[in-house]
Amino acid sequence: MKNRYLLLTNLLIFTTTLLYGQQAYVEGYGYMTVVDPTNHSTQDSICCANFISPAPSNDNSTIYTVKVDFANGNKIYYIDHGTKQVTDSIDLVAHGVETGFNTNLLFARNVANNNIYLIDPSTKSIDSLSFNNPSNLNRRPNSEEVWVSNGASFGVVDYSSGTTITTYTYHTGSTFFHAGISFSHDGTQAIMRDFMRERIYFINANTKSIIDSMDVNGEYLEFNSDASEYIAVHGTKMYRYNVSTKSVIDSTELPHTGFDIFRNPVAEEIWVVYHNDDSIGIFNINTLASIKTIGTGSNPHKVAFIDVQNSTFIEANKKAISVYPNPASEYISFQGIALTKVYIYDNMGRLIIQQSNNLNKMISVKQLTKGIYTIRAYDERGQVYLNRLIKSES
Repeated sequence: MKNRYLLLTNLLIFTTTLLYGQQAYVEGYGYMTVVDPTNHSTQDSICCANFISPAPSNDNSTIYTVKVDFANGNKIYYIDHGTKQVTDSIDLVAHGVETGFNTNLLFARNVANNNIYLIDPSTKSIDSLSFNNPSNLNRRPNSEEVWVSNGASFGVVDYSSGTTITTYTYHTGSTFFHAGISFSHDGTQAIMRDFMRERIYFINANTKSIIDSMDVNGEYLEFNSDASEYIAVHGTKMYRYNVSTKSVIDSTELPHTGFDIFRNPVAEEIWVVYHNDDSIGIFNINTLASIKTIGTGSNPHKVAFIDVQNSTFIEANKKAISVYPNPASEYISFQGIALTKVYIYDNMGRLIIQQSNNLNKMISVKQLTKGIYTIRAYDERGQVYLNRLIKSES
């Protein structure tokens, strides 16, 4: 009876609250747009500055962003996820920021001086690494790596082993500003675009080796959910490609020129940014059918999905963990899995409990107020397990 109750509770909570608390931040000149990806509606805006390159902190409490200031130079700003107000800043010229998994480090890039910065947001201490023409920063899922690319090579910052960067060169031509990397849901594969040569490269993200490459009309690329296909946008055309055969499966015309694309991590959707038309087009990633167009601030570009980014790709893993009791008032335990890390988040995506010791024993949840929480846990292989915890009155 207890096992039946646990299974029913896990299934109900896991499926009905999968998208609970999700938000997306869309950069734009004038203001940043906050979107609810579950119903594709604009929730809020952050005014009045040219905020670009939004990136959520590891505990989801803060959005880091760069304010474009042509007169005085760019600065990094901290925005509170709950209030949407600026709370702090770092006087550092940067052209983009990124955060890593399970770390408080903030990463920034400066194209003008060929630097990658590693920043402690609490102390504002800064280390720098040299990398020529760092055009993009991308964190690799399920790892402690941030990748940077420039069209001729990519660099990997492994922040688990120190502040060093390893560079991997895949051709000897010149670098180019628009060179980006996209990862599969599980972080084992990467696809890199080279705008100048109209070529893409398929990379084994574990070994950092080039698996294959091909010529393609596609400036902007994303894997689908299981990495069997990838989506490419070229001008006003969007394509679905088979990864194995490198052949086109389907295509569709876009109403505007696509400037970049982003995969919604917990839905079968691809978001196409219409930079010159102040909007985002949402499409079914499997059929390319149009779902909706959302208006944004001026000249949108990057889209950052908060909450789901740090949930480490629910749809790809689909691993629920048994929590007992659930609802719980004082203590919880986990059934049948040897865990190494456990994180518990509130409904705003803020990290409330973090534990990495004595996970074979009960974890106290007495300090939690009544409500629904997200549990994210890891085993020794790095497999991610998720569930929702219902906290009852103590």
